[in-house]
Amino acid sequence: MRNINDIENLRRLGNQLLRARKAKGLTVRQTSERCDIDNSKIIKIEKGTVNITFLTLLALTKELDVDAIYFLRDYR
Repeated sequence: MRNINDIENLRRLGNQLLRARKAKGLTVRQTSERCDIDNSKIIKIEKGTVNITFLTLLALTKELDVDAIYFLRDYR
């Protein structure tokens, strides 16, 4: 079971993804296709209900044209 900090961190990451995706003007489907990640997983990441792998993070940073630090800057 995840603790409250883990849940909040996943939600924060999801919000970062949502902002980056919308800033690029991409839909969930477009992001999914470009990153080769299922639509449902993108949605779960944005909702903060799934923990992602490093490789997923890299795929998202590449396609959304942001540095990995964009997703990690609010964590200590």
